[in-house]
Amino acid sequence: MSNLVPQCQQIQSQVESILQLSHQEGALRSQDITYMQICLHKAVSPRFEIVFARAFSAGK
Repeated sequence: MSNLVPQCQQIQSQVESILQLSHQEGALRSQDITYMQICLHKAVSPRFEIVFARAFSAGK
């Protein structure tokens, strides 16, 4: 996580703390947190894919 801006250095531990607290709260225990976990993963280890496309036989 050293590549993150200073404001985001602790984002993973902070979000995990919030998720643990939400699990302890009875009313929130049944909520699906999968989307939050996916977003956290994307935030702390982003992956970019670049795709180049062009027509077949172009430039010949």
